[in-house]
Amino acid sequence: MKRLPLLFALGLIVALLVAACGGGSDPTATPIPTATPQPTATPLPGVATATPQPTATPQPTATPQPTITPFPTATATPEGGLIKRGGVLLQGDRGGTANSSFQPGIRNPSLGPDHSLAARLIYQSLLKFDPYNNHDLSALLAESWQFNDAADKVTLNIDPKARWANGEPVTTEDVAFTLDGFANPPDGFTVQGASLQVGRSIAGLEVLSENSLQISLQGPDVSFLAFLADSETLIRPANRSWEQSATDPMGSGAYEIIDIRTDVKFVFVKNPNYWVSDAKGEPLPYLDGVENIIINDIQRAFAAILIGQVDALNTFWSEVFLGKKDEIARRMPNATLQFKIGGNIGWGLKNSPPFDNPLVRKALSIATDRLAIVELNFAGAGVIDGVTGISESLGGQWALPTEEILSTPGWRYVNKQTGELETSMAKLRESFSTVYEKDPQDIALAKSLLQQAGLDPESGQFPKLVLTVWTSYEGRGVIIAQTLKEDLGIDTTLEVLPTASFFTRRFEAFEAIVFALFPGSADEPSLTMRFLTTGNGLWDHGFQMTELDNLFDLQKAAVDPQERRQIVLDFQRAFLETAYLIPGANTHAPGGIAREWVKNFPLPLATQSNVYDLDRVWLDRK
Repeated sequence: MKRLPLLFALGLIVALLVAACGGGSDPTATPIPTATPQPTATPLPGVATATPQPTATPQPTATPQPTITPFPTATATPEGGLIKRGGVLLQGDRGGTANSSFQPGIRNPSLGPDHSLAARLIYQSLLKFDPYNNHDLSALLAESWQFNDAADKVTLNIDPKARWANGEPVTTEDVAFTLDGFANPPDGFTVQGASLQVGRSIAGLEVLSENSLQISLQGPDVSFLAFLADSETLIRPANRSWEQSATDPMGSGAYEIIDIRTDVKFVFVKNPNYWVSDAKGEPLPYLDGVENIIINDIQRAFAAILIGQVDALNTFWSEVFLGKKDEIARRMPNATLQFKIGGNIGWGLKNSPPFDNPLVRKALSIATDRLAIVELNFAGAGVIDGVTGISESLGGQWALPTEEILSTPGWRYVNKQTGELETSMAKLRESFSTVYEKDPQDIALAKSLLQQAGLDPESGQFPKLVLTVWTSYEGRGVIIAQTLKEDLGIDTTLEVLPTASFFTRRFEAFEAIVFALFPGSADEPSLTMRFLTTGNGLWDHGFQMTELDNLFDLQKAAVDPQERRQIVLDFQRAFLETAYLIPGANTHAPGGIAREWVKNFPLPLATQSNVYDLDRVWLDRK
């Protein structure tokens, strides 16, 4: 791929003052004085010179999300002063070991593992889904933005206050360097996740001034801004190489790394040049520092939060709380505990015989007992109506109607006594297997599809199935394997691997694999749906998903919100029919927990929420 054309326009700069929450023009804004005319650079092919941009097409208003516990606000002491803010937050951390590699989004394996959670305290994204403001798309490094009418160009204005930790300003040169790296990673580096989607979307970059940048896209893409707000698409300084930013990070975030105790913890101190202020203009962050303590054992994590060894456990520790609400309420009555909309936990197949046969894939998907996963593995904290990770019963505005999904083969559950179909997720969660069972017609249909494929298990025609799972997902694997044995007669072996071995194996040889198929998102459907398109899966399954690819591109290009919503619904219906991947159940589980002395701790509403700044958190251990 050619390097992206970087056009440094030295002509008249048109200031685009737009509302940070919606990208529209602000008619009350005071114009910035026009710059002195300079010789204008000749535009490169495919990139226009700067022109005033019209107001972006409004997107649908978010449907209210499930009620959450409000964040505590600052309170006054008896003397009338504010509570003293400061201290070092001790945060339980999982997902790898403490190491000297900070590579979210773009990484070089030779530099070490990727520990993205730690990197998110150091670096910032252009935008964010603000956890303190209903997770609305909000300004961060970019103070304003605006699409053109066709939604194939977007202009960003970088906040002139933004500073790197060394005090130097964050400029569009830094932004262009980072975005170009996502599109054209240097030798030895690969791009993943949201950064990969951003890189694939960009056609060209035009630097208009030190603080203004226009991005030309490959085509209309109304979801592009959401990817710029993802917690992986973090901006790095242009005067440092990618290797330096990975091994010796210097960001614009609230904290700086000062020590790493390998396999034990990361130690951060507040960035003295942090450029963000609170609503009263007071400097942030409130904390003096953060220690991310590595805890890889679930029971140890639960004990650590109960006895106060750590102040908080982050979003990756949902398993800690399942089935333990009573103990938490008794021993930590004032703790902040918030439920999140999680991803879809299911299983995936390799594009090889017999799974390359759509009849076989369909049969296995229909036979999966999704309600059993919610009941037995999630202790009731889950739903099955979010076929692409977007659940209507959890407030997802882009979701298919719950009644439609629960009437689809594979998702149907009937009352044991009456045989009537139940299409209410709330009622299914109230009673589970005491009242409901998987529709017998679905089991008969799955057997019929295998017979049509010439693979009748009862005749010994279906080959032995090896289902690979990592230790944390063993419970889900057991339920899936047992269902296949009991309902279809498929001889299924469960291969349980340690974390490191599993994450190596998932990109290598396997037949079937249990994994988080796609993260959930309450913010923007593309954040979830991209995992269901060709080449974006969480493992190399090898399927070409042409129909889903086309629908994904269509919804990005639909500037009319209602048209886009219809395409998103069509995408989900197509996914219901294809069974390239096999959805299981969506988690509706605790996203984390903070002890009562941790104030203003932003627990996540959804898996894709960007909540890692920790710049407005403080401690009060009175």
